[in-house]
Amino acid sequence: MWVSYLENESQIDSFIQGEIKEVVIGQLSFSRFSQLSFEEVNSLAKLAKKKGMKVHFEWDILMDQDDLDYCLKHLDKINLDNVDSFRLKDPGAIEYIFQETQMPIQLLFESNNHNLEALMSWGGYLGERLNRFILSIELPQPVLMDYKSKLDKPIEILGVGRILLFYTPRKLMSEENQLGERSEWIADSEESSHQNFPVLENRHGTFMFHEKYFYLLDHLEDLKECADYARIDLRFDDIFESIMEMFETKAYSRDLFSKKTMRGFFHRNKSDVLFKKLKNSLLQDREGDFLGQVLGVERDKMILFEARHENKIREGQFIEIINPNGKKIKSKIKSLKNIDFESIDSAAKNQVISMSYIKGVWPKANVYLSYDNNGDEH
Repeated sequence: MWVSYLENESQIDSFIQGEIKEVVIGQLSFSRFSQLSFEEVNSLAKLAKKKGMKVHFEWDILMDQDDLDYCLKHLDKINLDNVDSFRLKDPGAIEYIFQETQMPIQLLFESNNHNLEALMSWGGYLGERLNRFILSIELPQPVLMDYKSKLDKPIEILGVGRILLFYTPRKLMSEENQLGERSEWIADSEESSHQNFPVLENRHGTFMFHEKYFYLLDHLEDLKECADYARIDLRFDDIFESIMEMFETKAYSRDLFSKKTMRGFFHRNKSDVLFKKLKNSLLQDREGDFLGQVLGVERDKMILFEARHENKIREGQFIEIINPNGKKIKSKIKSLKNIDFESIDSAAKNQVISMSYIKGVWPKANVYLSYDNNGDEH
């Protein structure tokens, strides 16, 4: 049931002790995150096979024509005698392996092909050569259970690992990094209170991850109901020893894990929860009370605000702020300043002003007059 990434020889015995019997190996030019050379790939694959493990070669990069040509030119450097199957993402790679080899294929569909019709079409095209679907953590448990009952191929999902939020083939963090050396940063959002996003840049582009780890090990029965395999991704941070200790002791409580965790959409897909809040009458039917919108927030210093009415917002006024997620914050305007940071008593229509910092306010929040229980303005 368990699958993990093999990056060095010392991990093999730990995997065997933890009853992880399948490993994924990538190569620097073929894999988004692997740093292994061709020689290291072949050596690890040979050793893992000797230990009785199944070995899958991962080819998951986003490719233009030059990338595809390069990979095809160097594909023969992989000793396929020690590889049980290819894990493929790009349709060009899928087509080549399907037409030019007899190797089994596993489809990496974590970021595409979320509907049953697409999956069944791929299954029909690849036939017996297809031996696994790797599906998205965005699919909740009931959907995965339904797909499992209707697809005639095994399903794999992530059991533990980073959550990829954003990817671009461009190198956004360092223009000078033309050689594609691996670098990592921590990023904060300028448009919300979210922060501590791990960012990784390498030869394949820029990747941003959620600050929390996806973690389902404490829901093993649910996992077994909706997937045949669960992947343990130990490639990031220093988590290998703590996770492998869990597998050896069979104690999977998230309290034993060193990182913050979440289940994502697994038990319930809440991706549409904001629509009800955005349709809230407080956001749509209070035009008479509407003062303007927050343009930006500088923590502990100020809030930039665009006034939407002439002389309607004034220093000392009580206001109600509604964030894009529907959260309401009531406060008092302690100071108003223009863009030259000169104090003002009120603002003109469409004037950009700054007001004193209010904790919890997000950019694009709407600002309204605040009323007491009798309907009188404060």
